[in-house]
Amino acid sequence: MASTRTGSFPVGIRYRNWSWMRDLDDMIRFAVDHEFEVIDVSARTVEEYRRIIDAGLRIGSTDLPDWPKLCSADADERRDTAQANADYIRSVAPAGALIYFTVIMADDQATDRAATFAHAVDGYGQLCQAIESSGAKIAIEGWPGKHPHFSHLACNPEGYRRLIDEVGSDVLGINFDPSHLIRMGIDSVRFLEEFVGHVCHVHAKDTELLDENRYEIGHTQAAMFPDNYSFGGLSWRYTLPGHGVARWTRMFQMLQQGGYRGVVCIEHEDQNFYDGDAMQQRGFIAARDFLVHA
Repeated sequence: MASTRTGSFPVGIRYRNWSWMRDLDDMIRFAVDHEFEVIDVSARTVEEYRRIIDAGLRIGSTDLPDWPKLCSADADERRDTAQANADYIRSVAPAGALIYFTVIMADDQATDRAATFAHAVDGYGQLCQAIESSGAKIAIEGWPGKHPHFSHLACNPEGYRRLIDEVGSDVLGINFDPSHLIRMGIDSVRFLEEFVGHVCHVHAKDTELLDENRYEIGHTQAAMFPDNYSFGGLSWRYTLPGHGVARWTRMFQMLQQGGYRGVVCIEHEDQNFYDGDAMQQRGFIAARDFLVHA
Protein backbone atom coordinates (compact mmCIF):
# COMPACT_ATOMS: atom_id res chain seq x y z
CA MET A 1 0.00 0.00 0.00
CA ALA A 2 1.20 3.53 -0.76
CA SER A 3 2.92 5.51 1.99
CA THR A 4 5.25 8.49 2.03
CA ARG A 5 8.98 7.78 2.00
CA THR A 6 9.51 10.23 4.84
CA GLY A 7 7.42 9.33 7.88
CA SER A 8 5.70 6.35 6.22
CA PHE A 9 2.37 8.14 6.36
CA PRO A 10 -0.40 6.17 4.57
CA VAL A 11 -1.47 7.91 1.34
CA GLY A 12 -5.14 8.27 0.46
CA ILE A 13 -7.59 10.24 -1.66
CA ARG A 14 -10.24 12.79 -0.78
CA TYR A 15 -13.76 12.50 -2.16
CA ARG A 16 -14.91 15.00 -4.78
CA ASN A 17 -18.34 15.28 -6.33
CA TRP A 18 -17.23 13.59 -9.54
CA SER A 19 -19.34 11.00 -11.35
CA TRP A 20 -16.92 8.13 -10.75
CA MET A 21 -16.60 8.97 -7.03
CA ARG A 22 -20.32 9.34 -6.24
CA ASP A 23 -20.75 5.59 -5.98
CA LEU A 24 -18.88 4.52 -2.84
CA ASP A 25 -18.09 1.08 -4.23
CA ASP A 26 -16.49 2.61 -7.33
CA MET A 27 -14.38 4.90 -5.14
CA ILE A 28 -13.33 1.97 -2.96
CA ARG A 29 -12.44 -0.10 -6.02
CA PHE A 30 -10.25 2.67 -7.45
CA ALA A 31 -8.45 3.12 -4.13
CA VAL A 32 -7.78 -0.59 -3.68
CA ASP A 33 -6.74 -1.16 -7.31
CA HIS A 34 -4.19 1.66 -7.13
CA GLU A 35 -2.76 0.84 -3.70
CA PHE A 36 -4.19 3.77 -1.80
CA GLU A 37 -4.69 3.00 1.86
CA VAL A 38 -7.17 5.69 2.92
CA ILE A 39 -10.20 7.59 1.68
CA ASP A 40 -11.70 10.84 2.94
CA VAL A 41 -15.48 10.88 2.57
CA SER A 42 -18.58 12.98 3.04
CA ALA A 43 -20.80 12.05 6.00
CA ARG A 44 -21.80 8.39 5.63
CA THR A 45 -23.79 5.71 7.40
CA VAL A 46 -22.33 3.11 9.74
CA GLU A 47 -22.89 0.45 7.07
CA GLU A 48 -20.94 2.49 4.50
CA TYR A 49 -18.04 3.05 6.90
CA ARG A 50 -17.91 -0.69 7.51
CA ARG A 51 -17.74 -1.32 3.75
CA ILE A 52 -14.67 0.90 3.62
CA ILE A 53 -13.00 -0.97 6.47
CA ASP A 54 -14.00 -4.38 5.11
CA ALA A 55 -12.28 -3.49 1.82
CA GLY A 56 -9.00 -3.14 3.72
CA LEU A 57 -9.00 0.68 3.67
CA ARG A 58 -8.85 3.25 6.44
CA ILE A 59 -11.24 6.16 6.92
CA GLY A 60 -9.23 9.37 6.75
CA SER A 61 -11.63 12.22 7.48
CA THR A 62 -15.39 12.56 7.34
CA ASP A 63 -16.99 15.89 6.50
CA LEU A 64 -18.78 17.31 9.52
CA PRO A 65 -22.51 17.11 8.66
CA ASP A 66 -23.24 20.80 9.34
CA TRP A 67 -20.52 23.48 9.44
CA PRO A 68 -21.98 26.99 9.05
CA LYS A 69 -24.71 26.77 11.68
CA LEU A 70 -22.10 26.11 14.38
CA CYS A 71 -21.25 29.80 13.85
CA SER A 72 -24.86 30.99 13.64
CA ALA A 73 -25.76 34.31 15.25
CA ASP A 74 -28.67 32.47 16.87
CA ALA A 75 -27.56 30.84 20.13
CA ASP A 76 -30.32 28.22 20.01
CA GLU A 77 -29.32 27.25 16.49
CA ARG A 78 -25.67 26.89 17.55
CA ARG A 79 -26.71 24.69 20.47
CA ASP A 80 -28.99 22.50 18.34
CA THR A 81 -26.38 22.16 15.60
CA ALA A 82 -23.65 21.22 18.05
CA GLN A 83 -25.95 18.59 19.54
CA ALA A 84 -26.93 17.17 16.13
CA ASN A 85 -23.31 16.94 15.02
CA ALA A 86 -22.33 15.34 18.33
CA ASP A 87 -25.13 12.78 18.07
CA TYR A 88 -23.95 11.82 14.59
CA ILE A 89 -20.29 11.57 15.62
CA ARG A 90 -21.06 9.41 18.64
CA SER A 91 -23.20 7.10 16.49
CA VAL A 92 -20.56 6.44 13.81
CA ALA A 93 -17.24 6.79 15.68
CA PRO A 94 -17.29 3.10 16.72
CA ALA A 95 -17.26 2.22 13.00
CA GLY A 96 -13.88 3.92 12.60
CA ALA A 97 -14.81 7.48 11.63
CA LEU A 98 -12.76 9.56 14.06
CA ILE A 99 -11.57 12.67 12.17
CA TYR A 100 -14.19 15.29 11.22
CA PHE A 101 -13.29 17.86 8.59
CA THR A 102 -14.66 21.39 8.82
CA VAL A 103 -14.13 25.00 7.77
CA ILE A 104 -14.96 27.80 10.21
CA MET A 105 -17.51 29.80 8.25
CA ALA A 106 -20.64 31.84 8.84
CA ASP A 107 -24.04 31.40 7.21
CA ASP A 108 -23.67 34.89 5.74
CA GLN A 109 -20.18 35.51 4.33
CA ALA A 110 -20.64 39.27 4.83
CA THR A 111 -20.99 38.84 8.62
CA ASP A 112 -18.44 40.72 10.71
CA ARG A 113 -15.54 38.31 11.33
CA ALA A 114 -15.15 39.29 14.98
CA ALA A 115 -18.79 38.44 15.62
CA THR A 116 -18.45 35.16 13.75
CA PHE A 117 -15.39 34.31 15.83
CA ALA A 118 -17.31 34.67 19.10
CA HIS A 119 -20.07 32.44 17.73
CA ALA A 120 -17.48 29.88 16.55
CA VAL A 121 -15.90 29.67 19.99
CA ASP A 122 -19.30 28.96 21.48
CA GLY A 123 -20.56 26.53 18.81
CA TYR A 124 -17.36 24.52 18.45
CA GLY A 125 -16.77 24.64 22.18
CA GLN A 126 -20.13 22.95 22.76
CA LEU A 127 -19.41 20.35 20.08
CA CYS A 128 -15.96 19.52 21.43
CA GLN A 129 -17.28 19.13 24.96
CA ALA A 130 -20.07 16.83 23.75
CA ILE A 131 -17.73 14.40 21.95
CA GLU A 132 -14.81 14.34 24.39
CA SER A 133 -15.37 10.69 25.30
CA SER A 134 -15.85 9.47 21.70
CA GLY A 135 -12.19 9.52 20.66
CA ALA A 136 -13.07 11.80 17.74
CA LYS A 137 -11.24 14.94 16.64
CA ILE A 138 -12.36 18.04 14.75
CA ALA A 139 -9.95 18.97 11.92
CA ILE A 140 -10.14 22.61 10.79
CA GLU A 141 -8.99 23.38 7.26
CA GLY A 142 -7.64 26.88 6.70
CA TRP A 143 -9.45 27.77 3.48
CA PRO A 144 -9.87 31.55 3.66
CA GLY A 145 -13.10 31.60 1.65
CA LYS A 146 -14.14 33.27 -1.56
CA HIS A 147 -13.57 36.72 -3.03
CA PRO A 148 -14.43 39.41 -2.05
CA HIS A 149 -14.99 38.68 1.67
CA PHE A 150 -12.41 35.96 2.44
CA SER A 151 -14.40 35.68 5.63
CA HIS A 152 -13.52 32.24 6.97
CA LEU A 153 -11.76 31.94 10.31
CA ALA A 154 -8.78 29.91 11.58
CA CYS A 155 -6.92 30.18 8.27
CA ASN A 156 -3.70 31.75 9.48
CA PRO A 157 -1.54 31.53 12.63
CA GLU A 158 -3.42 34.38 14.33
CA GLY A 159 -6.79 32.74 13.77
CA TYR A 160 -5.79 29.16 14.58
CA ARG A 161 -3.91 30.23 17.71
CA ARG A 162 -6.78 32.28 19.09
CA LEU A 163 -9.50 29.73 18.34
CA ILE A 164 -7.56 26.80 19.79
CA ASP A 165 -6.78 28.84 22.91
CA GLU A 166 -10.33 30.07 23.48
CA VAL A 167 -12.08 26.75 22.80
CA GLY A 168 -9.55 25.10 25.09
CA SER A 169 -10.17 21.49 24.04
CA ASP A 170 -7.78 18.84 22.76
CA VAL A 171 -10.64 17.63 20.55
CA LEU A 172 -10.13 20.69 18.30
CA GLY A 173 -7.31 20.08 15.82
CA ILE A 174 -5.91 21.20 12.48
CA ASN A 175 -6.30 19.78 9.00
CA PHE A 176 -2.88 20.80 7.67
CA ASP A 177 -3.17 21.88 4.03
CA PRO A 178 -0.10 23.87 2.93
CA SER A 179 -1.73 25.04 -0.30
CA HIS A 180 -3.90 27.61 1.49
CA LEU A 181 -1.01 28.95 3.55
CA ILE A 182 1.19 29.32 0.46
CA ARG A 183 -1.44 31.21 -1.55
CA MET A 184 -1.82 33.64 1.39
CA GLY A 185 1.94 34.20 1.62
CA ILE A 186 2.33 32.29 4.92
CA ASP A 187 5.37 30.06 5.45
CA SER A 188 3.94 26.53 5.76
CA VAL A 189 7.14 25.15 7.33
CA ARG A 190 7.15 27.81 10.02
CA PHE A 191 3.45 27.14 10.56
CA LEU A 192 4.26 23.51 11.34
CA GLU A 193 6.98 24.59 13.75
CA GLU A 194 4.27 26.20 15.87
CA PHE A 195 1.23 24.02 15.26
CA VAL A 196 2.47 20.50 14.52
CA GLY A 197 1.15 19.25 17.86
CA HIS A 198 -2.38 20.20 16.83
CA VAL A 199 -2.35 18.51 13.41
CA CYS A 200 -4.76 15.58 13.23
CA HIS A 201 -5.13 15.25 9.44
CA VAL A 202 -3.13 16.26 6.36
CA HIS A 203 -4.26 17.22 2.87
CA ALA A 204 -1.74 16.71 0.09
CA LYS A 205 -2.40 19.73 -2.09
CA ASP A 206 0.14 22.17 -3.48
CA THR A 207 0.18 25.70 -4.90
CA GLU A 208 2.00 27.05 -7.93
CA LEU A 209 2.99 30.71 -7.73
CA LEU A 210 2.55 32.39 -11.09
CA ASP A 211 5.42 34.85 -11.16
CA GLU A 212 4.71 36.10 -14.68
CA ASN A 213 1.17 37.04 -13.72
CA ARG A 214 2.43 38.74 -10.58
CA TYR A 215 4.78 40.77 -12.78
CA GLU A 216 1.98 41.67 -15.20
CA ILE A 217 -0.65 42.52 -12.60
CA GLY A 218 0.90 42.80 -9.13
CA HIS A 219 -1.26 42.05 -6.12
CA THR A 220 -3.27 45.28 -5.70
CA GLN A 221 -5.44 45.80 -8.77
CA ALA A 222 -7.67 43.27 -10.50
CA ALA A 223 -6.59 42.27 -14.00
CA MET A 224 -8.44 43.85 -16.92
CA PHE A 225 -7.83 40.76 -19.07
CA PRO A 226 -7.50 37.88 -16.59
CA ASP A 227 -6.69 34.28 -17.33
CA ASN A 228 -9.19 31.96 -15.71
CA TYR A 229 -8.09 29.18 -13.37
CA SER A 230 -10.57 26.62 -12.12
CA PHE A 231 -8.90 26.63 -8.71
CA GLY A 232 -6.76 29.70 -8.28
CA GLY A 233 -6.28 33.43 -8.45
CA LEU A 234 -4.42 35.79 -10.74
CA SER A 235 -0.96 34.93 -9.41
CA TRP A 236 -1.43 31.42 -7.98
CA ARG A 237 -3.27 28.18 -8.59
CA TYR A 238 -3.82 24.98 -6.64
CA THR A 239 -1.93 21.94 -7.92
CA LEU A 240 -1.27 18.33 -7.10
CA PRO A 241 1.77 17.68 -4.88
CA GLY A 242 4.98 18.07 -6.83
CA HIS A 243 3.59 20.69 -9.20
CA GLY A 244 3.85 23.59 -6.76
CA VAL A 245 6.32 25.05 -4.28
CA ALA A 246 5.49 23.14 -1.06
CA ARG A 247 8.48 21.53 0.69
CA TRP A 248 6.93 18.10 1.16
CA THR A 249 9.96 16.19 2.44
CA ARG A 250 10.73 18.86 5.03
CA MET A 251 7.10 19.01 6.14
CA PHE A 252 6.87 15.22 6.45
CA GLN A 253 10.05 15.29 8.54
CA MET A 254 8.48 17.86 10.84
CA LEU A 255 5.25 15.92 11.12
CA GLN A 256 7.16 12.76 12.00
CA GLN A 257 9.33 14.54 14.57
CA GLY A 258 6.26 16.26 16.01
CA GLY A 259 4.57 12.94 16.72
CA TYR A 260 2.00 12.93 13.92
CA ARG A 261 0.80 9.38 13.29
CA GLY A 262 -2.06 10.07 10.91
CA VAL A 263 -2.55 9.88 7.15
CA VAL A 264 -1.96 12.07 4.09
CA CYS A 265 -4.90 12.37 1.68
CA ILE A 266 -4.62 13.88 -1.79
CA GLU A 267 -7.09 16.69 -2.42
CA HIS A 268 -7.34 17.04 -6.19
CA GLU A 269 -7.95 20.62 -7.35
CA ASP A 270 -5.51 20.77 -10.26
CA GLN A 271 -7.07 21.94 -13.51
CA ASN A 272 -4.29 20.28 -15.53
CA PHE A 273 -5.66 16.87 -14.46
CA TYR A 274 -9.35 17.68 -14.44
CA ASP A 275 -10.82 16.95 -17.87
CA GLY A 276 -12.80 13.72 -17.54
CA ASP A 277 -12.72 10.60 -15.39
CA ALA A 278 -9.49 9.18 -16.79
CA MET A 279 -7.54 12.41 -16.33
CA GLN A 280 -8.88 12.93 -12.80
CA GLN A 281 -7.78 9.42 -11.87
CA ARG A 282 -4.43 9.97 -13.52
CA GLY A 283 -3.97 13.02 -11.30
CA PHE A 284 -4.46 10.99 -8.14
CA ILE A 285 -2.00 8.37 -9.38
CA ALA A 286 0.61 11.00 -10.32
CA ALA A 287 0.30 12.60 -6.88
CA ARG A 288 0.63 9.17 -5.24
CA ASP A 289 3.80 8.48 -7.19
CA PHE A 290 5.28 11.78 -6.07
CA LEU A 291 4.37 11.34 -2.41
CA VAL A 292 5.85 7.85 -2.08
CA HIS A 293 9.23 9.37 -2.97
CA ALA A 294 8.90 12.52 -0.86
